[in-house]
Amino acid sequence: KSYRFSVAVRIENAILDFIEYIAVANKRRDKMPLLKRADEALARLRLVFRLSYEMQFINLKSYEHGGRQIAELGRMLGGWLKNPSK
Repeated sequence: KSYRFSVAVRIENAILDFIEYIAVANKRRDKMPLLKRADEALARLRLVFRLSYEMQFINLKSYEHGGRQIAELGRMLGGWLKNPSK
């Protein structure tokens, strides 16, 4: 259980990285490098979030809800990656 705080910090950092990359990409003409970094941050988030469930830091209901939210972010990011001009 001593890892709970470390895992929570990693989740927070991955979320903040994702938001930062998206916000900065929105202001840039060449969005693709930042959108790819956002995709990497989302992959880290998925990994650490799954790990938090496997280590029993969150319950199944929270894992399912968070998983749906992360999947929605992935769908939105996928749309931006396909058409970064919007």
